Amino acid sequence: MRSWMKTAVLMWAYASVTTIACAQDATAYLNASEELQRLSSLATPESGMPRMSDKKVAALISTLSNSRLFLDSAPYQLKDLSVLMNICGKSNAAVMSYMLFDLKNNIDPNGDPNLSALQMQKVVIKNAHTFQDELEQLQPFSLRCGAKMNPLLTEFLLSLKPEELTDIRLAGLKQAQNGTMNSLFGVLLMSNDPTLKISYRSLMLQAASEAAASNATILPLTARRKIMELAKSAQPNAPEEFHNGLEGIVEAMSDTRCEGMCRF
Repeated sequence: MRSWMKTAVLMWAYASVTTIACAQDATAYLNASEELQRLSSLATPESGMPRMSDKKVAALISTLSNSRLFLDSAPYQLKDLSVLMNICGKSNAAVMSYMLFDLKNNIDPNGDPNLSALQMQKVVIKNAHTFQDELEQLQPFSLRCGAKMNPLLTEFLLSLKPEELTDIRLAGLKQAQNGTMNSLFGVLLMSNDPTLKISYRSLMLQAASEAAASNATILPLTARRKIMELAKSAQPNAPEEFHNGLEGIVEAMSDTRCEGMCRF
């Protein structure tokens, strides 16, 4: 997700003019994000991260997970892309602050890269279990936000002249595709983890299913096939409440049309 936002910044190369309504909505979102990040910055291994059990934190997370208000209340156009990118970036930051909590105390930055990757994986898994109440609200919004950006980024990319499709932009696109694929892999793997709450897995899977059609448009056919196969493999033993979500992902990733960002 983090790489997705960096990619979006690389691809978005000109200033955009936003509507007043979007600017007002973004202000409310960004204010809540700033306060949650402030509280998160004070977290220590002893005190822990801000939790939903705190009414103030619960109110902040409620704002930061309000898809109906910030993503669906009005259509986003190309001129609004910078606003949407800002919202998605803050959403991603909130998710990562929980997922990577206390990482520096559990990983050697100068160690073997393979070992560091395993150490990071352990931290993420531990935090996903510890902060399920918070992540089950924040992560679905982040998934939907990324999907909301896809058509706007595609529109921008297709508006470029051939000479404007620089190596940096094409490399950024590849990173975006890989980031999207890895994100969906992560959701599917988590959905198959019985040690996580049903509600957490269900909300994640529902959001991934809603975002799947949009995400499919930017993914190469080979990536779609891998995601589809993983989703299919999860279907036989999945809880009943997961069936619609998994089927939505399978259906979206079965689309063999390759248009827009998929073509690059």
